[in-house]
Amino acid sequence: MTLVMQDGRCFVGTPLQIVHAMHAIAFVPAIDVVEFMQTLVLDARQFAGVDLTLPPAEEGASNMAAALVRQMVATGLAYRMPLH
Repeated sequence: MTLVMQDGRCFVGTPLQIVHAMHAIAFVPAIDVVEFMQTLVLDARQFAGVDLTLPPAEEGASNMAAALVRQMVATGLAYRMPLH
């Protein structure tokens, strides 16, 4: 999948690969990918007024990333680029 953020940045891959790519370019202290997703949820609420929710960490990073990407698209924080 290709995910396009509101600022035009594109990320390609599975939801977890997309979240890892977002993490790689973020200006955050050394935190793991689960903590990064939790930070994204807090930032979405604080800066965009959007409430996102994640499944519990026990369900795994892949499930968390899939839920996060789905909600980012559903709330307009990002969109999926259609396949040609």
